Amino acid sequence: EEAEWLLVLGFPQFVVPKKYMDRAILSANHFNSSRLFVILTIDPEDGEVCFRMGVHTEESTTPEHVGRAVWTVCNAIDHDTPELMESIFRNNETLN
Repeated sequence: EEAEWLLVLGFPQFVVPKKYMDRAILSANHFNSSRLFVILTIDPEDGEVCFRMGVHTEESTTPEHVGRAVWTVCNAIDHDTPELMESIFRNNETLN
């Protein structure tokens, strides 16, 4: 039997400029070391930030379970994005 998985992806409305990529990767590693369910990734090629959560699904999985997974990712974006941006862009005049 193969397990079924649902991957929930969420993208905040900013990308990391290349000049801040080193700091962003360190920040992502810091965030991921203290998270249980949602993983933060940053694409070093284009700076795309993604919050993601994998959910094991079974026949008993309901729409409510899926909704909770989506809510969890959305909540992580709302909660963690300001802190992430501050850790990347700290001590800079502008966020460009």
